[in-house]
This record gives sequence, C-alpha cells and structure tokens, in this order.
Amino acid sequence: MNLLNGTLFQDLFSKAKQHHQQHQQQWQFTHAMQAFSKILVDPVDSLDAVTDLGDSLVRSRAYDLATDYMKSDPDNAAMIQSRYLARSHDLEALLCYPSNSLGHIYASTMLQNGFKPFFYWHPIESDNRYIEMRLDQTHDIWHIITGFGTSPVDEIGLQTVYLAQGRHPLAAMLVANGLVGDTLLNPEELPQMLTAIARGWNMGINAKSLLAQKWEEGWEKSLEEWRSDLGIEVVG
Repeated sequence: MNLLNGTLFQDLFSKAKQHHQQHQQQWQFTHAMQAFSKILVDPVDSLDAVTDLGDSLVRSRAYDLATDYMKSDPDNAAMIQSRYLARSHDLEALLCYPSNSLGHIYASTMLQNGFKPFFYWHPIESDNRYIEMRLDQTHDIWHIITGFGTSPVDEIGLQTVYLAQGRHPLAAMLVANGLVGDTLLNPEELPQMLTAIARGWNMGINAKSLLAQKWEEGWEKSLEEWRSDLGIEVVG
C-alpha cells in the first residue's frame, strides 16, 4: 500500500511538473511574441521591447543551449565563471587615451551620437543572466570593434555576429524580425539586409570570441590592434 501511494505521488508530481513547464513555455512564447510584434512595428524606437524580449528569453531552453555552446569555448567558459563586469565608463576620461585607441574612439563615437553607456542591472542568478548582462554592457563596444554602425541594417549585421559566435536567442529573434520587417514592409531594403547578415555571419564564425574579451582593461590598445588580434576584417 505504501509503495502504491509512493508511485501515485510520484506520478502526480511528475504531471504537475510537466504542466508547470508547459505553462511557463506558453507564457514565455506569448511574452516574447508580444515584444517581437512591438519591434516589428517600430524597430527604431523599441529599446524597451528589446529589453523585454531579452529578459523573457534568458529563462528559455534556447538560452540554456546557447550557454552550453558558448561555454564549450574555454575562453568563454573562464569569462562566464569569473562573472567579470566592468565599472561604468567615464566617457570624458576615455577621451584622454590616444586618438587611435579603442577607448578614445568608443568615447568620441558615443558622445557624438548623444549616447550614454547603457547597463540594465539584474541580480546574477545564472550563467544565462551573466551572459546577457555582459553582452548588454559591451554592446556599443561591439559596434566599434566590428565596424557595424547604428542603422537598422547595421544593427542586424551586428546581431548576426552574436548569433554566429554564441547561438544567442535574442540575436536570432532580432535577425528574424529584421527579415520579416523588410520582406513585408521595406522589400527594397532586403538586399542590404541580406548582405549585412552574410557579412556578420562570416565575421562572427571567423573571429575569436568577443564575449571573452575584457575590453575595459585594454582601452589604450589601438582599434586596429584589437581587430587584428581578434581576426576581424572590416569591409567597407
């Protein structure tokens, strides 16, 4: 009788767990698609929707698989284990570095465009969350390193670098969003989008890991030296 009750309890627990997982997956899907739709309608002014989409994906199975893939690179694994996060960037101070340095070019680009270092803080309760925070913190540095600008097409090109290097779920969704948007709403821009995607993919798979870099400890290093060390060739 006790054995029967134990088996029954395990069966009920298993079904309840499965139901909870299915409910969570449905919630993640609904939340992600709502954010996806907002980005599709207004890709230029969609920072909040991108943040919401990224936040919902951090807890997804897709992100778990992406993290496993990224950690298969020993440099990435060491970076993730260290939980390295730099202090806030002082743009004015970075301008004191040589004009060809990463620090100076990054700071001058940010100031010229009226950008501020963006960092959305979350408690780091998992490898997934750490990766998302670090990518968030260094996003504008990746723009500088890869040579991709801030236009919608160039943003998709940069997201393809993320996708090539880490199977990043948010990047996959944003690339898909860009393709859907251009196909349905701006078909004349689709060839440019495809070119940016191809360029970003080739750059990402051929370059060393960008996630594994501690950029903030090499502000004085020239941009060209950074690119050469990482195997990045900027075209155009």
